[in-house]
Amino acid sequence: MKIFRKIGFALSVELLSLTFLPSTNHQTGIRTGWAITSSPFFFELVMRRYRQALSRERCIEVLERGTSGVLSLIDSSGLPYGVPLNYVLRAGTIYFHSIGVGRKIDAIALHNRASFTVIDQDQIDSGRYTSLFVSVIAEGTIARIEGEEWITAFDALCCKYSADRPLAERQAKVSACTKAIGLKLTISSMTGKEAKELAGVSYP
Repeated sequence: MKIFRKIGFALSVELLSLTFLPSTNHQTGIRTGWAITSSPFFFELVMRRYRQALSRERCIEVLERGTSGVLSLIDSSGLPYGVPLNYVLRAGTIYFHSIGVGRKIDAIALHNRASFTVIDQDQIDSGRYTSLFVSVIAEGTIARIEGEEWITAFDALCCKYSADRPLAERQAKVSACTKAIGLKLTISSMTGKEAKELAGVSYP
């Protein structure tokens, strides 16, 4: 392993593993930089308020627990477009269902980069003039899916949102749904953050 230091950054190269380790201002507790991990996600952004960051495991728990989020895209006019959607997380990939036409589909056809935000908690604390929040943002590429992958994803969606329904009924619903299409967000980076009050940290 070779280590090179320059401008407060450490660049570590070992085999095919590459990690950027940024320096920290110990007076403010602020750190910035990129970390490329061996997780199912390609890289993760180290946020400025890193002491409020959620672990990868907690991020996954939030995504698994959530029932809706906002998919953010760039539309065909180059404008930001956010749409609330139900979803399911399966093997490190987020799946959605959609009608096959519309602003969302047009946007994806032109720009396949997207982000998806899930708010796990948002409790107003009026006395402290703040919100006790927990949220996760996943970024990556989004694409249309078909065939067996879509059937499997749609079944997972039905299982998540209608788990109390009989299996045969859910399977029939999947087989009968011919108008919906599948979308998948392949996650390349993911960050989660909680309020400093929940994280138990303070800043000068």
